[in-house]
Amino acid sequence: MVDLSSAYSYAVGALLLWGVWGIAANYSVERMPNMAVVLVTYVVGIGVVFALDPGVLGDVTYDAGFAFSALAGLSMSLGTVLFYRALDMGALSGVTAIPALYFVVAFAYGVVVLGEPVNVQQVAGVGLACVAVALLVQ
Repeated sequence: MVDLSSAYSYAVGALLLWGVWGIAANYSVERMPNMAVVLVTYVVGIGVVFALDPGVLGDVTYDAGFAFSALAGLSMSLGTVLFYRALDMGALSGVTAIPALYFVVAFAYGVVVLGEPVNVQQVAGVGLACVAVALLVQ
């Protein structure tokens, strides 16, 4: 039986929803300017946050957590702008594969800066993922 409370179950859910996001984003940039698509995306996202947790504003703290959250929002928003622009210019099948490698940046940070342990299988996995994306965009 599948453990729906595991981190991997949530990760698979994110994978599926982000797949839908890429498809929907592709159709949206064909019909509206990129920045309008970004605006609608984030307004709906804010609505979802309040629907899931109406008292979320009470959880906001103004410390390092806030600063890192702001940095995350800034990088996510600018990445989204670039992603929608790329979709507007290129093919869905190739364009969505490249930013999907964002985990390589986080993996490298975890290993180099945080000193997280790494094994040969993990390095091979990252390498094969990069090869896979390189093949997809050809």
